[in-house]
Amino acid sequence: MSSSSFDATALSSLPAFAALETAPVLVGRKDGASIQMSDLYFENQLSVLRNLDSASFTDRIAALEESYEIVQNASIHLNSLSVGTLEHAANNVHETYRSMPETKRLRSSFPGDCLTVPEFVRTGGDGIDFGLRAYFFRQGDAPDAEEIIRRNVVGVVEDTEREFERYQGGLHGYPECCIDAFMDRSPEAPAPEVRSVEALSCIREDRIGARGASITDILPDFFEDPHAYAFFSRKFFPEPGCATAEDRGRDVFDGLTTAFPETMVRDSFRLNYALCYTLAHSLTPEGGKLPRVGSLGTEHVYAYLPLKNALSVPRYRSA
Repeated sequence: MSSSSFDATALSSLPAFAALETAPVLVGRKDGASIQMSDLYFENQLSVLRNLDSASFTDRIAALEESYEIVQNASIHLNSLSVGTLEHAANNVHETYRSMPETKRLRSSFPGDCLTVPEFVRTGGDGIDFGLRAYFFRQGDAPDAEEIIRRNVVGVVEDTEREFERYQGGLHGYPECCIDAFMDRSPEAPAPEVRSVEALSCIREDRIGARGASITDILPDFFEDPHAYAFFSRKFFPEPGCATAEDRGRDVFDGLTTAFPETMVRDSFRLNYALCYTLAHSLTPEGGKLPRVGSLGTEHVYAYLPLKNALSVPRYRSA
């Protein structure tokens, strides 16, 4: 992998979490990255910006609000479920997504290739739900957006979604062993997401959502276990004890600390794990809540600020 570094100001307009997720791509330490532009992507940013000096973020808030409304109102109409009909619907909604302010901003703010594509999932029977995902690659390395869409559509229609998930893992450059482990969904074993996060035992659940908590309160001894470095990407569930993922994570960590304050990089890894933990336990029979902004500590709020603003908070400015 490359040992190159770059100037973090190149990503200054991105949300801080997005900048830290995508920066390693630009220096060759990750093959690709992606961000699911779910309801919480918009709601968390809007919540943070509205509760700060909203006058300073008027244009940003307006763009997010307009884009969120487009996402919420997007719809598809299928007379029947086939690769052809779903692919046609996907291409139509793809154009809608490409033209909205937030996707335009992501493309203009990332100095590489940024693809924003619809993503479909089955919801039982012939039910289909869809959302939006942004992919990030080095300049010239991105696959065709149409290829991603087609593979997703085929997986949904032919009920081979696991094959699409494997393809996605390859786009991100995840270790093959971790992809294999994620595909192992034996009914006799816990879900791979749960197996992954339970490889570490450092989280203080009682501090999740606690008023005034820090991510270091929630994960006080996180980096004492070398497996912490395996959580180098958002919503990536490494195989428990995977040395390849740990090595990859150390490489990502070292690359990030050439451009960002080390405190911010450490917080990013902690937040990656905490997010994975809450996602994993939302899948258990007991259920669990997906994390609203701030529920994973004050640093969770900073993560949704534009990078240039996050770098100015005392925790990171002093670093």
